[in-house]
Amino acid sequence: VCDPDSDGFHVFDLHLKDSEIAGALVGQVNITYHETLTDAQQGITDIPNYAAYSNIISGAQFIYVRMENVLTGCFDITTLQLIVNPTPQINFNPDNLEVCDDNYDGFRQVDLTTHYLEILGGVPLADVQITFYHSQAEAEAEVNMIVNDIAYTNTSNPETIWVRVEYPLTNCATIVSFDLVINPLPVL
Repeated sequence: VCDPDSDGFHVFDLHLKDSEIAGALVGQVNITYHETLTDAQQGITDIPNYAAYSNIISGAQFIYVRMENVLTGCFDITTLQLIVNPTPQINFNPDNLEVCDDNYDGFRQVDLTTHYLEILGGVPLADVQITFYHSQAEAEAEVNMIVNDIAYTNTSNPETIWVRVEYPLTNCATIVSFDLVINPLPVL
Protein backbone atom coordinates (compact mmCIF):
# COMPACT_ATOMS: atom_id res chain seq x y z
CA VAL A 1 0.00 0.00 0.00
CA CYS A 2 0.99 3.63 -0.34
CA ASP A 3 1.55 5.60 2.83
CA PRO A 4 0.24 9.17 2.54
CA ASP A 5 2.26 10.49 5.48
CA SER A 6 5.33 8.27 4.83
CA ASP A 7 5.61 7.20 8.46
CA GLY A 8 5.93 3.52 7.47
CA PHE A 9 2.66 2.42 9.06
CA HIS A 10 -0.75 1.66 7.58
CA VAL A 11 -3.98 -0.13 8.47
CA PHE A 12 -4.51 -3.35 6.49
CA ASP A 13 -7.63 -5.45 5.93
CA LEU A 14 -6.10 -8.93 6.10
CA HIS A 15 -9.40 -10.53 5.10
CA LEU A 16 -8.74 -9.31 1.56
CA LYS A 17 -6.17 -12.12 1.25
CA ASP A 18 -8.41 -14.93 2.57
CA SER A 19 -9.65 -16.21 -0.78
CA GLU A 20 -6.19 -15.95 -2.36
CA ILE A 21 -4.67 -17.99 0.47
CA ALA A 22 -7.45 -20.58 0.69
CA GLY A 23 -7.91 -20.98 -3.06
CA ALA A 24 -10.29 -23.84 -3.84
CA LEU A 25 -10.53 -24.67 -0.11
CA VAL A 26 -12.65 -21.61 0.77
CA GLY A 27 -15.23 -22.71 3.33
CA GLN A 28 -13.26 -25.84 4.27
CA VAL A 29 -10.46 -24.09 6.13
CA ASN A 30 -10.11 -21.62 8.93
CA ILE A 31 -7.56 -18.86 8.31
CA THR A 32 -5.87 -17.04 11.18
CA TYR A 33 -3.15 -14.39 11.11
CA HIS A 34 -0.29 -14.24 13.64
CA GLU A 35 2.62 -11.93 14.37
CA THR A 36 5.01 -14.78 15.26
CA LEU A 37 5.74 -18.17 13.73
CA THR A 38 5.41 -19.85 17.14
CA ASP A 39 1.89 -18.47 17.61
CA ALA A 40 0.92 -19.68 14.13
CA GLN A 41 2.38 -23.15 14.76
CA GLN A 42 0.55 -23.47 18.07
CA GLY A 43 -2.65 -21.84 16.81
CA ILE A 44 -2.65 -19.24 19.59
CA THR A 45 -2.65 -15.45 19.93
CA ASP A 46 -3.90 -14.57 16.50
CA ILE A 47 -4.19 -10.94 15.46
CA PRO A 48 -7.39 -9.68 17.10
CA ASN A 49 -8.80 -7.45 14.34
CA TYR A 50 -8.10 -8.80 10.84
CA ALA A 51 -10.11 -6.04 9.20
CA ALA A 52 -8.03 -3.22 10.71
CA TYR A 53 -4.52 -4.42 11.46
CA SER A 54 -1.81 -1.79 11.76
CA ASN A 55 1.66 -3.09 11.02
CA ILE A 56 4.05 -2.94 13.98
CA ILE A 57 7.28 -2.78 11.96
CA SER A 58 7.82 0.27 9.77
CA GLY A 59 7.99 -0.26 6.02
CA ALA A 60 7.73 -4.02 5.60
CA GLN A 61 6.63 -6.74 7.99
CA PHE A 62 6.02 -10.46 7.68
CA ILE A 63 3.02 -11.98 9.38
CA TYR A 64 2.22 -15.70 9.57
CA VAL A 65 -0.93 -17.18 8.15
CA ARG A 66 -2.29 -20.44 9.54
CA MET A 67 -4.73 -22.32 7.31
CA GLU A 68 -6.41 -25.16 9.20
CA ASN A 69 -8.79 -27.77 7.81
CA VAL A 70 -11.99 -27.45 9.85
CA LEU A 71 -12.70 -31.21 9.67
CA THR A 72 -9.28 -32.74 10.27
CA GLY A 73 -7.39 -30.07 12.21
CA CYS A 74 -4.45 -30.42 9.81
CA PHE A 75 -2.83 -27.10 9.08
CA ASP A 76 -0.20 -25.37 7.00
CA ILE A 77 1.54 -22.05 7.54
CA THR A 78 2.66 -19.44 5.06
CA THR A 79 3.89 -15.88 5.33
CA LEU A 80 2.34 -12.68 4.14
CA GLN A 81 4.48 -9.59 3.70
CA LEU A 82 2.86 -6.27 4.49
CA ILE A 83 4.64 -3.53 2.54
CA VAL A 84 4.08 0.15 3.23
CA ASN A 85 5.57 2.27 0.45
CA PRO A 86 6.30 5.95 1.04
CA THR A 87 4.73 8.70 -1.02
CA PRO A 88 6.76 11.69 -2.20
CA GLN A 89 6.92 14.25 0.59
CA ILE A 90 6.88 17.35 -1.56
CA ASN A 91 5.92 20.98 -1.05
CA PHE A 92 2.21 20.70 -0.27
CA ASN A 93 1.66 24.44 -0.81
CA PRO A 94 3.71 25.46 -3.83
CA ASP A 95 3.70 29.11 -4.82
CA ASN A 96 1.71 30.15 -7.85
CA LEU A 97 3.51 30.22 -11.18
CA GLU A 98 3.24 33.82 -12.34
CA VAL A 99 4.39 35.08 -15.73
CA CYS A 100 3.82 38.26 -17.68
CA ASP A 101 1.41 38.33 -20.57
CA ASP A 102 3.08 38.72 -23.93
CA ASN A 103 0.30 40.40 -25.94
CA TYR A 104 -2.44 41.78 -23.63
CA ASP A 105 -4.84 38.81 -24.12
CA GLY A 106 -4.40 36.98 -20.76
CA PHE A 107 -3.02 33.85 -22.41
CA ARG A 108 0.58 32.77 -22.70
CA GLN A 109 2.62 29.73 -23.58
CA VAL A 110 4.37 28.61 -20.39
CA ASP A 111 6.92 25.94 -19.51
CA LEU A 112 5.29 24.23 -16.50
CA THR A 113 8.46 22.22 -15.84
CA THR A 114 10.17 25.40 -14.61
CA HIS A 115 8.05 24.97 -11.46
CA TYR A 116 9.55 21.54 -10.62
CA LEU A 117 11.91 22.78 -7.87
CA GLU A 118 9.09 24.73 -6.20
CA ILE A 119 6.87 21.63 -6.21
CA LEU A 120 9.48 19.05 -5.20
CA GLY A 121 10.77 20.90 -2.17
CA GLY A 122 13.94 18.80 -1.96
CA VAL A 123 12.77 15.46 -3.41
CA PRO A 124 15.34 14.54 -6.11
CA LEU A 125 13.87 14.95 -9.59
CA ALA A 126 15.55 11.70 -10.68
CA ASP A 127 13.49 9.75 -8.12
CA VAL A 128 10.03 10.81 -9.31
CA GLN A 129 7.79 11.21 -12.30
CA ILE A 130 5.88 14.50 -12.54
CA THR A 131 2.72 14.99 -14.59
CA PHE A 132 0.31 17.92 -14.87
CA TYR A 133 -3.51 17.85 -15.09
CA HIS A 134 -6.51 20.19 -15.31
CA SER A 135 -8.32 18.73 -12.26
CA GLN A 136 -7.70 16.79 -9.09
CA ALA A 137 -9.92 13.94 -10.33
CA GLU A 138 -7.88 13.63 -13.51
CA ALA A 139 -4.63 13.60 -11.52
CA GLU A 140 -5.96 10.88 -9.21
CA ALA A 141 -7.23 8.77 -12.14
CA GLU A 142 -4.18 9.59 -14.30
CA VAL A 143 -6.33 10.62 -17.28
CA ASN A 144 -6.17 13.62 -19.63
CA MET A 145 -2.62 14.54 -18.67
CA ILE A 146 -1.32 17.86 -19.99
CA VAL A 147 0.87 16.47 -22.75
CA ASN A 148 2.82 19.55 -23.78
CA ASP A 149 4.04 20.70 -20.37
CA ILE A 150 7.02 22.59 -21.76
CA ALA A 151 4.84 24.73 -24.06
CA TYR A 152 1.47 24.86 -22.31
CA THR A 153 -1.04 27.61 -23.06
CA ASN A 154 -3.43 28.40 -20.23
CA THR A 155 -7.16 27.93 -20.80
CA SER A 156 -8.26 30.49 -18.21
CA ASN A 157 -6.59 33.13 -16.09
CA PRO A 158 -5.84 32.28 -13.37
CA GLU A 159 -5.91 28.52 -13.96
CA THR A 160 -5.42 25.84 -11.32
CA ILE A 161 -2.90 23.22 -12.42
CA TRP A 162 -2.87 19.86 -10.63
CA VAL A 163 0.43 18.04 -10.24
CA ARG A 164 0.94 14.31 -9.67
CA VAL A 165 4.37 13.43 -8.25
CA GLU A 166 4.87 9.67 -8.29
CA TYR A 167 7.50 7.12 -7.37
CA PRO A 168 7.46 5.05 -10.59
CA LEU A 169 8.48 1.74 -8.98
CA THR A 170 5.59 1.70 -6.50
CA ASN A 171 3.04 4.01 -8.18
CA CYS A 172 2.71 5.86 -4.88
CA ALA A 173 1.89 9.49 -5.57
CA THR A 174 1.23 12.83 -3.98
CA ILE A 175 -1.05 15.36 -5.66
CA VAL A 176 -0.83 19.13 -5.18
CA SER A 177 -1.98 22.18 -7.08
CA PHE A 178 -0.88 25.69 -7.89
CA ASP A 179 -2.37 28.55 -9.87
CA LEU A 180 -0.93 29.59 -13.19
CA VAL A 181 -1.33 33.37 -13.31
CA ILE A 182 -0.75 35.47 -16.41
CA ASN A 183 -0.07 38.98 -15.16
CA PRO A 184 -1.16 41.82 -17.45
CA LEU A 185 1.33 44.01 -19.19
CA PRO A 186 1.24 47.69 -18.27
CA VAL A 187 -0.59 49.85 -20.75
CA LEU A 188 1.69 52.57 -22.02
